[in-house]
Amino acid sequence: MKLACCFRDFELYNSDGELCVVGTSKWTLFHLDKGLIRLTSDILDNFTIENKNALEFDFKKIKEPDNYLNVYEYTVSRSDIDINHHMHNLRYLDLAYETLPKNVYENNYFNNIEIMYKKECYLADKLKCFYSNINDEHIVTIKSEDENTLHAIVKLS
Repeated sequence: MKLACCFRDFELYNSDGELCVVGTSKWTLFHLDKGLIRLTSDILDNFTIENKNALEFDFKKIKEPDNYLNVYEYTVSRSDIDINHHMHNLRYLDLAYETLPKNVYENNYFNNIEIMYKKECYLADKLKCFYSNINDEHIVTIKSEDENTLHAIVKLS
């Protein structure tokens, strides 16, 4: 735990007990009127910290590519929205799949997926999804229609 946030590592297993997904999420304590709340000892004393780290992976920011091979445009629909009125996290992966060229989508099996979330998307937001291929990594950059807001970058390999 650090300052106003903590990291939560997690593992997902299939029904055979095989490890399928390793991930981490960053959590912040937020008050609707006051904004970010600093984690104090009064708050931290209510939680147990585990020494086990699920992740052996060193997360690095995904660099936005300089060039794109194609663009897919999308408007966020009601079925994309979660309980927080944002686009659901998994929909970013769906958008990445839609953005991939047909031959890339049909001829690849992606066993490593990284998603770097930057700014949430809301109902009716118009998005542009840009596809790049760099060193056999397929990268989809999701931006606002005017291209001024970076929402997420998805890397598939």
